[in-house]
Amino acid sequence: SYGQNTPDTMYSSKMDLIRAIGTGRLLEYDPSTDQTRVLRRGLRFSNGIAVNDKETYLVFAETFGPRIWKYNLDDGTSEILVDNHELMGYPDGL
Repeated sequence: SYGQNTPDTMYSSKMDLIRAIGTGRLLEYDPSTDQTRVLRRGLRFSNGIAVNDKETYLVFAETFGPRIWKYNLDDGTSEILVDNHELMGYPDGL
């Protein structure tokens, strides 16, 4: 039947939540070289991303963290902007 051999990303994300593991990644893709680079690993269902107007940092949601992150494109550092105790639920997209 339909779905038995189809990857189910929602099932996978729910299992990550239950297991409290982070399999998500923040990736950078360069279309000129067709190369992808991992910027961050161990994220718990990263979901939603935005870049500032000067393209110096990204902001993204880690839904099952739950927290909002800032990733500095200049130096590769990151910081938590909003942590789980400041949220009323799970951040979903930006």
